[in-house]
Amino acid sequence: MLATQNYSQEVSSNFIDFINKNLVTKIDEFRQLQDVTGCVIKDIERAKSLLEQMRPIVGSIYSELGFDELQQAFEADVDKWLARGLENPPSFDQSQTAYKPVADKQQTFFIGPVLVTNGPAPVGRLMECFLAQRVEPEIFLQIADKFPHPKKSLQSARILSGSAGFMTGNCLVFFPENIATDEKVIAQDFAIFFLNKFQRIYLSETMPRVRQIFGERDWASPKLSATDCYDAAGMWGYLHEYFHFQGPRPLDKNLHLKLKWYSGLLEELKCDCLTAYASYHTEGVPFALEMIEFVLFERMLRYTFQPDITKNFDGGSGLLLFQWLVDDEAIKIQADGSLQLNLESCVASMYHLVTTIESEIESTEDDEEYLKRAKAFVRKFLPKGEKGQYFSIPERFKQLINIAPNRELLSFENLPY
Repeated sequence: MLATQNYSQEVSSNFIDFINKNLVTKIDEFRQLQDVTGCVIKDIERAKSLLEQMRPIVGSIYSELGFDELQQAFEADVDKWLARGLENPPSFDQSQTAYKPVADKQQTFFIGPVLVTNGPAPVGRLMECFLAQRVEPEIFLQIADKFPHPKKSLQSARILSGSAGFMTGNCLVFFPENIATDEKVIAQDFAIFFLNKFQRIYLSETMPRVRQIFGERDWASPKLSATDCYDAAGMWGYLHEYFHFQGPRPLDKNLHLKLKWYSGLLEELKCDCLTAYASYHTEGVPFALEMIEFVLFERMLRYTFQPDITKNFDGGSGLLLFQWLVDDEAIKIQADGSLQLNLESCVASMYHLVTTIESEIESTEDDEEYLKRAKAFVRKFLPKGEKGQYFSIPERFKQLINIAPNRELLSFENLPY
């Protein structure tokens, strides 16, 4: 007996325990046999045995949740991988195609080779799984008329169980392009954010750096309760997603271009800057001040400390934002070398960055010219890196943000919400 279907608010602990004890342990062992491309590079026979052991367990989970199409897709993808040889990269195209978002308050589950961005090293398309419950903040209704989503693909969720990539480290997202497939993604039909992980990351990693760099001010964001922090992070995601569909080159019509590294970096940064600006200047936006702090501090003082920062466009965007705000004197360097941050000045400067990106880069209708301009703009702030790196860390950042990165991985087995 696994669980009872059609949960409302709560999910059976028996179901979570079943997944943890019977599936997660096998996946975590399987991950140890893979390299970052997903290829099995150690003990092929043990890997085959683990996959075969997973099949009936995955089948029972998908069956319990009523995801028959996903169950069939998983079986087909495993068969395809076994046929081509586990020493070759996996391709779970059928699972990616079959995966669909669930309704609010319902559970969702996925298993397959997934890139867990900002997760624990090694970062690659390793076998992963997660069980989550979609929980959409009701506060979205307060801004829906001002910021109506044309294609609301974002889903807010509470992660309940998962493999090591999701349950340790800082991965908060699950996108279709993160799944290992042969075919390139041309449309982003879902974007799941595990928002109940956010507060622990923010309070454990981001805010200590904020206080060290910008001082012990009366910051608003650390005061949020667990549920309010979930809602505020969801609101940040909602507005960020909304702005993906605005401007000269909306994401849904330019996804193939904005999955490129330099243009993708600017896209993520632009949407966050617009989120901060809209929060500050639009009456009635819940958690406006908290979201502005999220944008600034997460970009500049968490993303920039990821282990794979020189290959990570979130990290690159944080470095670029810091450089821009210092150049624009929204962040001022004091005589003693300390930094002073003014939120109002930062919001104005971020909007200046948005208008610069749109007028100088996105205004061209030529796709190749657009990509060329994006790279040239990023390179003004991020110097060229070594082989295999998109950039190197600017000297000014290293001098002004002189903090040793904390490499201790957070665990998310127990969450307050």
